[in-house]
Amino acid sequence: MITTSCQFIYKQKDILPHTINIIPYPINEQSSPQPKQCKCGYYDNIYNTHNGNSFICCNCGRINENIENIPKTQATIHTEIQHSSIERKFIFLISLQLEIVSCQEMIKKTIKQISSKGYKVACIFFNENSIHYIKNGTRMNINIIPRLKEINELPFNIESLWLTPNMVDSILSNFNDNIPFNDLIHLHQCLDEWCKSIQLINTICTHGIEVVSFLNTNAKELPYPIQLSVPLHVVFPDKYQSDIYPTLLHYIRKNGGSLHTWDRHTSQTFDDSINSLINDLEIPRTNGGTLTILCPPQIQIINSTFERSFNDKVLPKKKVTFALAPTTPKSHSNISIYFKEKQKYKKTILYMQFIYNDSLDYNSLSFKCICIETIKFTMVNTIIEYYNGLSIGASIQSLFYNLPDPLELKKNLKRYLTVLSNPHYQFLTFLKICNYLLTSPLYSQANPQLSALYQHLLFDFDPYYLYSVYNPIIYIFTNNYQQPQARHTLLKKEIIKQIEASAIVFLNFGRVVILTDDQNIHCEGNQVGILVNSLRYNIQFPIILNELIIPFNGSELLEYCMLDDNELNSFKNFISELNRFVLK
Repeated sequence: MITTSCQFIYKQKDILPHTINIIPYPINEQSSPQPKQCKCGYYDNIYNTHNGNSFICCNCGRINENIENIPKTQATIHTEIQHSSIERKFIFLISLQLEIVSCQEMIKKTIKQISSKGYKVACIFFNENSIHYIKNGTRMNINIIPRLKEINELPFNIESLWLTPNMVDSILSNFNDNIPFNDLIHLHQCLDEWCKSIQLINTICTHGIEVVSFLNTNAKELPYPIQLSVPLHVVFPDKYQSDIYPTLLHYIRKNGGSLHTWDRHTSQTFDDSINSLINDLEIPRTNGGTLTILCPPQIQIINSTFERSFNDKVLPKKKVTFALAPTTPKSHSNISIYFKEKQKYKKTILYMQFIYNDSLDYNSLSFKCICIETIKFTMVNTIIEYYNGLSIGASIQSLFYNLPDPLELKKNLKRYLTVLSNPHYQFLTFLKICNYLLTSPLYSQANPQLSALYQHLLFDFDPYYLYSVYNPIIYIFTNNYQQPQARHTLLKKEIIKQIEASAIVFLNFGRVVILTDDQNIHCEGNQVGILVNSLRYNIQFPIILNELIIPFNGSELLEYCMLDDNELNSFKNFISELNRFVLK
């Protein structure tokens, strides 16, 4: 089973949204028959009243007869399997920076492994004033023209770029000799030419092509917006240069792709870094489809999708259709919707349906998938009842939608806690997080609202990541070849050093941190390495960058990764790290 998700937020009355994760993609699984449809548009579902071969629609109350297959689950999935004519192809876009030249062995190995799996590959290099590529095994060159309009008009036949495995071996075996230029560019010079290269590739690309770019830059944003309609995989060979992450993440969320950070200074992680990239290149990908939402007249739909910068827009009644971009399980396709209850209606139970229509390419097969999920909403009388059913991430997003100023939200939370005889655990968590946010350099009383992108990354992007940051789990290994013990422990240096263990693993500042004296944790059968890989590849933690191995006596690094005794300083450090992902 390969899964991805779309996110929805149900807004009941003023501050009560709900998060729903839907849409599994079945692979080699038996699909359910498509259910019958009522005249009101709703499909048959488990919430309808069934009597023999008829059902009463939960939405409109109409009686529908001659029904053969009664749905037995909340979501019904219908698939059609066809042979796919789409062939995966990869264009490797390589900037010749000093840092990337030092990683050339890793780059060569990656390209050769992808080529050996039968995929078509092409190599394009660029420097500060020209693009160079290999055409039919021969070095070629395009001199960049400053005006993008003229670049798009260049005659270019992409079929001449694809290299046979023999060509790949020949080119990469003499990698230094085949580098088409010598004036290596530095970090601050490369982004402008990278954007021009992406524009050119986007002009000539067809469906099924993906771009793999090796890039380093110390810039925080692109010199100008780029047009991109293909999946983009970006590799930073130097893990400390990743300030451009948020901008690239925006394009990847729209078109699919991945972000990777390699550590060119740590040779023992090279194989794992390459395998992580290849896993993302080979992952099954959807082709993009539609999502239709059916809702009763008691509900008003308001669109506040991230890509629209949270500008509210009231959508048509009863039925709304969204276009979904191609995606993978690692690049979620998120749509933020608020559903507002209309005050004149008194019905306490409402039903909504989400109809997802897409196709998935996998092993030369195309799976056309229709998933119909019915959601039952029960109007609750108290805020406490409502929040009991929400995740941490969904609850925080709901509060910040109505009160985007952490200071005002903190005042309200204190009032809630004052009137409750037993303080609710979620409100206590919110209050603590508000204290952390108020230390952020992004927060100021003159402009109290956190940016839409900042809120999106911190609260909306992944509730699991949020929870792991504020309530971390550490994994304690008494022996590197036995299963670990998982427990919640405050990340303070004094507490961690008192634990007797052969290795300790935890998540912090977007890294998998391993505290051990055994540097070879990725050897066969080593449970520490197995856990680290599972954390890095887990779709619940999409912005884990790399791993950091610290010896038990590495006091300086250990102090950097632990929480400071002064809680305010600790989360200033955390926020400053998080801000590397955020556009100011």
